[in-house]
Amino acid sequence: MSLDHIRNAVRQKARQEAEGIEAEARKDAEQRIDAARRTIEAEFARKLEADRQAAEQAAQRDVIQRRSEHNLALLRKRNAILDDVLAQAARRMTELPDEEYCAVVGRWMKDRIPPDAGGVVLCSKRDLERLRPVVDALNAGRPAGARLEMAQHETPPAAGVVLRASQFEVDLSVEAMTERLRETLAPDLSRILFPGETTV
Repeated sequence: MSLDHIRNAVRQKARQEAEGIEAEARKDAEQRIDAARRTIEAEFARKLEADRQAAEQAAQRDVIQRRSEHNLALLRKRNAILDDVLAQAARRMTELPDEEYCAVVGRWMKDRIPPDAGGVVLCSKRDLERLRPVVDALNAGRPAGARLEMAQHETPPAAGVVLRASQFEVDLSVEAMTERLRETLAPDLSRILFPGETTV
C-alpha cells in the first residue's frame, strides 16, 4: 500500500469521524433548541393564562363595583321618589277640610285602637277641638273602663293622634302612618319604576 493511499484512507476516516461528530453536535444542538423552545412556549402559555385570569378577575371586580353603584343609585332614586310622594300625602292630610280630616283620623282610631282599651288620645291643640266629636262617638260604644280621654301632645304630630294606654301606645300620627306606608310601598314602587332592573 502506497503512502498516498494511506494518507487518503486516513483523511477519509478523519472526514467521516468529523462528519459524525458534526452530525451529533447538530443533533444535540437541535434537541437543546427544541427543549428551550418548548420551555419558552410553556412559560409563555403559563404567563398568558395568568394574565387572562387576572384580567378576567379585574373585569369581574369592575362589573361587581358598577352593579353595586347602579343598585345604590336606583335605591337613592327610589327613596327620593318615595320621600316626595309621602311628603305630598302628609301635606295633603294636613290640608284636608275638617270634615274629611276627622273622617280619616276617625277611621284610623276605630280600626287600630282596641275597643276594650282605654287611654289618652294625644293630639295637637287644633285637633283637641275638631276631633272631640270623633272621640265622643267612639266612647259611645265603649265600656266605662275603656273610655278615651283627650289631651294635648307635648310634641304634637303634624296630623293624627297618639293613644297612650296604661301598657302600650298606638301611634296614629301622619308621620307614623306614612312610615308604615313606606315599608308597604317600597317594593311595589321599585317594581313600577324600575321593572326588570337589579335592585339592592
